[in-house]
Amino acid sequence: MGVHPPVGYRDRELNPGECRMVAEKVKIDYDLLSSVRESITQIIAELEDAPERTGDVAGAIGAPYERPQLGSLASDFRGSWEPKRDDLIATLDGIGTHLDVVIESYSDLDEGA
Repeated sequence: MGVHPPVGYRDRELNPGECRMVAEKVKIDYDLLSSVRESITQIIAELEDAPERTGDVAGAIGAPYERPQLGSLASDFRGSWEPKRDDLIATLDGIGTHLDVVIESYSDLDEGA
């Protein structure tokens, strides 16, 4: 026995596991989505500019408490963070692209309604 569509919806009966979106019940907060998209863009810019801002980490740290290995450890961390930062940028860029698609798709639906 299939799931029945909403009353007044003149289409075939839905099979188990199928769903149908009823667009008039979807509320999209475009301001919120746009704000999130802007934030993602800013985060990506910060991550891309990070190597220029960090410069010579070991030199900046020096040898506090007469422990020169701290600068070396910071440099090692920076080196191991680079690939992770690149992965994070790629992931955020993908999320931003998906947000753009959602915003554009629903905007087009609203304009067509």
